[in-house]
Amino acid sequence: MTTTSEGKLARFVKREMKKKGLRQRDIAGKAGGVLTKGYLSQIVGGKVSNLTIDLIVALAEGLRVQPHDVFDAAVGRPRGKPSDSESYELPDAVFVLEIMEKVIANPALMIALQNGVGLTPDKQVMLAEFATDLAAIQRSRAGKSRRKKERS
Repeated sequence: MTTTSEGKLARFVKREMKKKGLRQRDIAGKAGGVLTKGYLSQIVGGKVSNLTIDLIVALAEGLRVQPHDVFDAAVGRPRGKPSDSESYELPDAVFVLEIMEKVIANPALMIALQNGVGLTPDKQVMLAEFATDLAAIQRSRAGKSRRKKERS
């Protein structure tokens, strides 16, 4: 799953907020005044591309995580792996449960998953790459359609 580092940071923050039942104002309050709710909103929206060390530490305090976890998310590094590792990030339990709820509710996804599990590892990689490419095409088309509507 390839996304920008801004997107990975946003996903990380949202995941931690959901896992711990935190709101943006909770995080900003625990960040010692270094991190405003508005700036945090930009982070969650995937609009922040670089954080200072002070902001990384403040965000970590607000999220009740280690600063290196925030740093890894901010630079797009998979959690718990060295920088030269593969770009695959192990999902946390909340993320997996959200995906499984969607799979269970959608028969087509259930069939795709069942068939995917039966493939050889190299074919599973091909299937994952195909699904990633297909999702990127869909996001691109949705963005073009949205921009076209905004111009009208």
